[in-house]
Amino acid sequence: MTPMARRSAPTPAYRLQVAWRIAAAVFASFALTSAFGALLAAALMRSGALPRPSAVQAATLLAFCVWCGAVMWAFQSRSAARVWLNQGVPALLMGILAWWLLRGASA
Repeated sequence: MTPMARRSAPTPAYRLQVAWRIAAAVFASFALTSAFGALLAAALMRSGALPRPSAVQAATLLAFCVWCGAVMWAFQSRSAARVWLNQGVPALLMGILAWWLLRGASA
């Protein structure tokens, strides 16, 4: 019997850790990417650099790059809690700032 065949099944704790990482990769990365895209689009519109459709398109294209990096980082990080914290807090702050910029643009 080979050494690989004698290996035991993953423990429930390990499976839970993998599930938390997958959840962080999906939800926290999505929140971070959405907030980044909204903030970048709002900043581009507010500065007058681009009209609204072009600003949204440019922000969406750049946000896709952020999403790819955030998902990869979710599986590279030491713990799932660190991923939630390091992606959730910036997402919240960028979301608030984007809301503030967009609120001022409509007034």
